[in-house]
Amino acid sequence: MKSSSNGATISDDKFTTGHAPFPSEGANASKAERRDVKVGRPRRGRSLGRYPFLEFGLQYMERRKPFLAKSTYDDKLRKVRYLNRVFVELKKAGKVSTTNPEKMNREDVGAFIEYMREAAGQDDDSNSQNYIVNILGFLKQICEYSGNNVFARMHAEGEELPQKVPKDLTSLSDKELACLIAAAESMKGWTGEVARFITAMYPYTGLRASELRLAQIEDINTEKWTIWVRHPKGERKYARQRTAPILPPARPAVLRFLEARKKRVRAHGVEKTEALIPTWRNGTFKCYESTQFRRIKSEIEAIASANGTPIRFQLKTFRDTYCQQNIDKNPANLSAVSVTMGHATSRTTETSYGRIRIDKALEDLQKQWETNAPSSFNPPVIDKKFDITGYQ
Repeated sequence: MKSSSNGATISDDKFTTGHAPFPSEGANASKAERRDVKVGRPRRGRSLGRYPFLEFGLQYMERRKPFLAKSTYDDKLRKVRYLNRVFVELKKAGKVSTTNPEKMNREDVGAFIEYMREAAGQDDDSNSQNYIVNILGFLKQICEYSGNNVFARMHAEGEELPQKVPKDLTSLSDKELACLIAAAESMKGWTGEVARFITAMYPYTGLRASELRLAQIEDINTEKWTIWVRHPKGERKYARQRTAPILPPARPAVLRFLEARKKRVRAHGVEKTEALIPTWRNGTFKCYESTQFRRIKSEIEAIASANGTPIRFQLKTFRDTYCQQNIDKNPANLSAVSVTMGHATSRTTETSYGRIRIDKALEDLQKQWETNAPSSFNPPVIDKKFDITGYQ
């Protein structure tokens, strides 16, 4: 456990701060403090300690906390800690001039970009590129918060920073999906029931991981075969609740799960509970935590590997699979798929989740011209003295 002069402590790569993040406000605040509060910047005139990047990052995140979902806040907080560790490492290696975001220059930004590219190594694909762009954008935000416009100056000078590229699609093939479903089928007990349910629901509803995890029993409709998305990503900010389909391949697993769920609830002496996928915790049924779902996912991966089919995936991969499967069946389904996934436009769907495959596009165009060629189309007659290539 180490302590910095400003109260920041480091323990097992986890950082906390021991002082109030913002200057005092009100009648007793000094003019300098009130001025800093107005512009939204941290108070000057005091030491930032050994970890100035961490100090600014934590203050920046406190400012943003009321406006972010908890998961988003936690993710960005991890980025703050990651960036702090990287810049401390780069400073020790003499590759950057400072770890203080208010003093960073274009050379420091360039060294950070080079570090990220080297870290990507052999994984220099579109996903790695986009991660670099995202983390660089977050660094830019913290620099601007600290009063440093180095990124704006670089842009004005014509410096070209990494740009996002279309991401690699990560949908599962039919064979891979079948292997994961088979792995879940071999799992025992209540965890097995949950595993079979989620491996059927996710790829055939297009739900996000949290949307199914937080669903309630009343949200599922086995007459219309739909599920009401009660807690969409970005709820209370920009997202709307929606209805998603439960496609035919998932339906037998749904009925099986609902029956197992009924027995599970009654076995604990409870008549009913709201959670669609309930877990018994602290003497009551609640929704699963995200970490519990990730553990189930890891167990499915382990069983699939033991069965001879190593598959690495994320729960989000099932959502990509839902999208790609439907587009493969009919590219004209793109708009419908986009709506059921909760996207504002089909551009988001194509960019990040699924798009028509090149072989399918070629096949469809060929068929359209073979069956719907215009009647006025008369291909030129090739003279017999020419071979098939048109050359003598």
